[in-house]
Amino acid sequence: MEPTTIDSKSWVAVPVAPFPPLTLAAPDQQKWGAVLTGIAVFALHGSGSAWTHDEVRLTLDDMVQAIFTFAQRAPSAGHHLRFVVEHTANFAAINSIAGSTGGSGSQQGDFGFAVEAVEANFIGHTIRCFDGLTIKLAVTGERARLLSLAFQSTLTGWIREFRTRDELG
Repeated sequence: MEPTTIDSKSWVAVPVAPFPPLTLAAPDQQKWGAVLTGIAVFALHGSGSAWTHDEVRLTLDDMVQAIFTFAQRAPSAGHHLRFVVEHTANFAAINSIAGSTGGSGSQQGDFGFAVEAVEANFIGHTIRCFDGLTIKLAVTGERARLLSLAFQSTLTGWIREFRTRDELG
């Protein structure tokens, strides 16, 4: 599922100094560290006592484009930029839940919420170009609703240029 919105988006990017100190021959040799964070808003409803599983897909394209601008990188004609990932560390946490009794009185029922996995998405088979996150979620309970989650993706890698028709990286 796609989120209805991503709020509180923020990012930071820093060039990583090579060791031993080297003179970089080209901008695409510069290694970068980047951290992307935000809150994804969506609705996942429980359906009784069984767990309901779903995935939230976060593309984060606007934040990655902002990093390219910050790095003063613009693609040449017929090319586009991608963040080629060396390492990634990702995290997500439940940020907002809701439940209701569904009527008068104090009816009680079991419910549960889970972030089951956070995975980076990549374009390419041999070169791993960052393409957002997939967060696997679950909810149980007829009146339980999972409404938002906080996420963070920490990346190290390079900003590289690819031919526009070559989307496989």
